[in-house]
Parts: sequence; C-alpha cells; structure tokens
Amino acid sequence: MRLLNFVANQVGIKRALLEDQHRILRDCDSIVVLSVDAFGRQGRHEDSQPVRSSPSGWFFDHNSALASFDALLAANRARLLGEFKSRVLMPPGSEELCRKDGLPDEVCGGGVRADWNEINQLVKKKLFFVHLNFQSPEIVSQTNVIFCGGSYGDKNSDCEVLPVDGARLTCETRNLRMRLESIPTAFGLSREESSDIRTFASLINHPKNICLQHIYQLVHGEITHDASFYQDASASCDETSPVEDGRVPARKHIRGRIFGDVILKDNSKPIKPFSEYCTSLENEAGEERVRFLKDAKARLLASPRYLSD
Repeated sequence: MRLLNFVANQVGIKRALLEDQHRILRDCDSIVVLSVDAFGRQGRHEDSQPVRSSPSGWFFDHNSALASFDALLAANRARLLGEFKSRVLMPPGSEELCRKDGLPDEVCGGGVRADWNEINQLVKKKLFFVHLNFQSPEIVSQTNVIFCGGSYGDKNSDCEVLPVDGARLTCETRNLRMRLESIPTAFGLSREESSDIRTFASLINHPKNICLQHIYQLVHGEITHDASFYQDASASCDETSPVEDGRVPARKHIRGRIFGDVILKDNSKPIKPFSEYCTSLENEAGEERVRFLKDAKARLLASPRYLSD
C-alpha cells in the first residue's frame, strides 16, 4: 500500500496535493494529514489594552499588531480547515490569492489547468484528515456507569468503585483547556505553559481515541482508508459534508459507550454549583493539578471499562 503521511500546515499540504497535476492524489492509496493546531482564543491581544511601558511603545503598538496578526491567522485558518474537514479543496478566488497561497502554476493559471472534479473525487476517497486542537473532545474522560458483578448499575453492594473523581476530572480538564486557550501569541513558553501542553498531549493520546487509532492502523498497513470509517468518526476526524452517494451516514459513535453497549452518563453535579467547584480547584498548585490529570489517565487505562470513548 502506498501511504503518504503529512504533519504540516494546511497551505503547504494543499500545494503538495495539487502540484505536478495532483500526482500524489493519483499515486497514493491513502493520504493522512494530521493538523496539530495550537491556535488560542482570539482576542488575547486587545486594542483597548494600554501600550507596554517601553521606549518602543511610543512608536509601535504591540497589542494592535498582534491583534491584527491573530485576526489574519484566524480567517486563513478557518478557510483551510473548512476545506480539509469537508475534504473538498476549493479553487482560488483569483490569481492573486492563488499566488499568496503558494499554489502551483497549473492551478494559478499557467500551464495545464487543474481538473477540480477529479481532484476532489480523489480527495474524498483517499484523504484522512485529523485536526487536533485544545478543544478536541477526545481527551481522556470517565464513564459514570459502575460495573457490578457482571452487569452495569449502581445499586448492588458488590459494585466497583469508579477509579477517578469524575467531577474533579471534568473540572481539571476544563480548567486545563482554558489555560491553554489563554496562551498568548509569542516566541516562548513558560515552564507552566509547557507542562500544560505536554499534559494535554498525553490526555488526548489513549486507546479509545478513534482518530489517532485510525492513523496508527493506516501507517502500519493494517487497513486502507475509505468513506465507511466516518460512520464511527468523532469530532476531530468527522466528515462534515455528505459522502459520495449524497447521504450523510448515521453516526454510530457515542461518547460513553462501553464495549458496544450504549450507556448514558450520569449527569449529576457536585453539591456546589459546578462553575464554583471548578473555580475552587484553580487555587491548587499547578504541579498538583497536572499530577491529578496524569494519575487519572493511568487509573483509567488500568480500568479500561471506565475509559469513555
């Protein structure tokens, strides 16, 4: 099987797929594109913030420049993500935009014109796109259903104890996402920011992450990618447009399912209002919060029936 694996920005990938009369699309059986997106919450650099007190601040407004940069990144990011997640590559709106995206001459107007119908038929058939970001829902989580002597329930005396404090796990992961989203556009990371990123990467890499498991199977030649995969896809690798026959397949994947059984989660909340409970955890030391999340993953992997997929 001829497999091409990409870990790069979408602009470079789009160019690679289109150049040389889309040779890669024609020659490869499967194409894997993994987009690791650390884009934070837009608006971190607000124009209303005072200019930093420094001599350069009299001549250059850092916040305005960074806010403009964030806005430009957000617009370009949304456009390209839309193409890859829907698996429909769009022709450039003009030759000028085509050149700015660095697309090959045959696409921008020189030489043989691109056959977009053929290109997108091949993209639909062969491209597997995974978009990992700080809001990816496949992070380690725990089902709230308890296993009791061969069945599921919570009333028998022989029920197993859940391996992790589910309310705290929910809060700690929410707080982790909020901290990651608040990392500003900069050329360096603090020790705490680096620790949070490593922790998130660990939490999203687990056996029930359907997107990453599919990549593993493709790279090791165990399967060939086709549209039937999207019946079980989760958000980071989900099909957002109809498949080739014009129908959107019924999605079988349900978070909280254990070994094929559909199990509803317990939606009970802590005694305190949930947001207040989560806020109270922020007072703990960063090392303790990270230690809890790493320990939670280890406990859930040791008790796989409680690891939500």
